[in-house]
Amino acid sequence: METVQDVSGLTLEQDGVETRQVSSTGELIVRKQPGARRTGEITITRGMDKTLPLVWGR
Repeated sequence: METVQDVSGLTLEQDGVETRQVSSTGELIVRKQPGARRTGEITITRGMDKTLPLVWGR
């Protein structure tokens, strides 16, 4: 059975986008909406499997 020793890089960033409109009465309306998402690079570090012997170079 394999185990996970460490997980890093779990990040999420999201841009905000402003949309500007002029209503029929001439009023400026500014709306903020979610934009593009960016994630970090996820790194997973495995632990050693204790049930199998470690074999170097074949």
